[in-house]
This record gives sequence, structure tokens and C-alpha cells, in this order.
Amino acid sequence: MNLRNLAILGALCVLLGGAWMAQRQYDRAPEVAAGKWPSATLEATDLLQEFMDDEVAAGKRYTDEVIEVNGTVRGVSAPQGGKVSVLLETGNPLAAVVCEFDQSMSGLVPGSMVTVKGYCAGYNLDVVLQRCALVE
Repeated sequence: MNLRNLAILGALCVLLGGAWMAQRQYDRAPEVAAGKWPSATLEATDLLQEFMDDEVAAGKRYTDEVIEVNGTVRGVSAPQGGKVSVLLETGNPLAAVVCEFDQSMSGLVPGSMVTVKGYCAGYNLDVVLQRCALVE
């Protein structure tokens, strides 16, 4: 086997290995907050207030971090085939902490107290937590 054929074979191995790694990353499920240690634990009203007082500072502190939030359920919405959104009461009728779940949350009713862990996605009139899990 000459040097040219070895170079082609090596390049082919690198391409196949790269394609295999790319496919594994594409098929990987996003991490949920269930088994993660929270970087902060606070009340829903306090979390919203921090974002309203200084959105930039709160964004740097919480965005892309797993946080644990305690609060009262304001409402639950479950669109057909979509993520379940649980709104936590903040005392502000125009804003809430929105917790997105992948599975059904049929046991939650407005007025119940919950503790939720999730990845903070930031502030857009509401504080959004994604890939959430209930804390027992």
C-alpha cells in the first residue's frame, strides 16, 4: 500500500469518526434539572424582583444555572402536544415565574405550594425556567 492510499484511508477514518460523534451529540437528550444541585434557592417573588431591579446582574447570576424556586401555583397550562407550563405567583398580576415541564403535571392545582428546580432561561416579562423537575 502506498503513501497516497494510507492518507486517503486516514482521512476517511477521521471523517467517519467525526460523523459518528456529530450524530451522538445530535441524538443526545437535553439535561433536566432533576439530578442537579441548585446554585441558588429562593422564593418566586424574590426571583422576579431581582430581575426587575437589575436585569443584567440577575441575568449574569442565574441564566443557564439550575435554580430552586419556592412558590404558589397561579395556573397550569398544557397545550396539545406541547410543554406543560406552571406559573408561580409573584404578587405582580402582569408577571410570573414560568416553569416548563416535559411531562404532565396533572397533580398541580392553583393555590398549591411547590418547589421547582429548573434551568433559568432569563427574563422576558416573566422569569422562565426550562427543563424543570418538582422537588419532593
